[in-house]
Amino acid sequence: MNTQIIPVPFYEDMLVLIGDDNVPMVAMKPIVENMGLSWQGQHAKLNEKFNSVIKLILTTGADGKNYEMTCLPLRKLPAWLYSINPNKVAPELLDKITRYQNECDDVLWEYWAKEKPATGNLKIQLLAPREPLPETTGGMHLKIRDIIALQQQYSRIMHDIEKVDSPAIRAGLYVQLRFIADTIGHDVPDLDSFSFPKTAVTPLIAHI
Repeated sequence: MNTQIIPVPFYEDMLVLIGDDNVPMVAMKPIVENMGLSWQGQHAKLNEKFNSVIKLILTTGADGKNYEMTCLPLRKLPAWLYSINPNKVAPELLDKITRYQNECDDVLWEYWAKEKPATGNLKIQLLAPREPLPETTGGMHLKIRDIIALQQQYSRIMHDIEKVDSPAIRAGLYVQLRFIADTIGHDVPDLDSFSFPKTAVTPLIAHI
């Protein structure tokens, strides 16, 4: 079976798209938690309403361990998204949930169309490109408060990379880090130089 892991940035969040034998699948736990919803409740709903199409996909983390990710076919994602009633969630989640419902599946389809090889043979994508990203500072005039905010975000992402051992999520975070680094003129180490969590995180992500 050919499996491709594609980290997909979505505003300030990171999604995980998986090519499973040439079929686009979405890792659901990152989406659920990004939206501020309870994974336990939504996992039960997924198993109840999408039992015939939901799938546990086994992936190998950078630590060499196997992890099962609860995935939904991308074509079914809108049905789940619109099963969330914005009027029944906390007010502070309303804007974000609406954004996911309106834009999330389009962004994922765009990434899938860009990453899917014409041959149908999928490769496991683990690390972000190491080549320098295009210069982004030309013509940009950042205010001091913007630079400070980007520096803080740069530091936060560096710490976030070392908190996870999922290759897809680490790669996606690294892409964001490189973009910010180019914007503010910072150097950034290779992804390989970042450490992994010192304690096992299997209980948190073994059933994504």
